[in-house]
Order: sequence, then structure tokens, then C-alpha cells
Amino acid sequence: MLSQAFFLTTIFLAEAWDDTFMSKIQIFKDADVLADNAAQMFVDLASQAISDHGSFSVALSGGSTPKKLHKLLAETYKDDVDWSKVFVFLNQIFQF
Repeated sequence: MLSQAFFLTTIFLAEAWDDTFMSKIQIFKDADVLADNAAQMFVDLASQAISDHGSFSVALSGGSTPKKLHKLLAETYKDDVDWSKVFVFLNQIFQF
């Protein structure tokens, strides 16, 4: 569960940063609900950043934790974002 909570925080590394997100802790029923809420938040942040700044930059976690989010963005929400104006940076932590 900690990795899912950490993953959700990485979505906030965006041009559309809003201090109101800092004061909210959200608990979701399961990973599917978490992923759906994260996808909707991604779409909302992307739309706002593109409207305000002309582009949206975001850093997302790699690995298996965010797979559900990535799938939702690629399928369910694919037409809700102007992907030509989105810059995605993936972060993968390797342990040796």
C-alpha cells in the first residue's frame, strides 16, 4: 500500500501544481479505484496546465505499481488529453 500512496504523489510533479493537493489525503477502497482517481486527476491537471501554459510535464513512477494508471490513460482516457502537448518522464528505481 505504501508504494501505491507514493505513486499517487508522483503525479503531483507537474506544471499544474496546486497547493490544495498538498492538504488532502485520500484513501481509496482498492487499487482499481486508486488508479481511476489518479487517471482522472492526471486528465484534470493536464487540461489545466495545457490551458494555462501550453504544455504539461509530469514524472510518473515506473515498475508494476502504476500499470493500472498507464492502462487507463492509454485506453479509457486516451482522447481526453492532448498528448502532443504532454511531456512524460518515467522514473524507475533499480536495486542492485
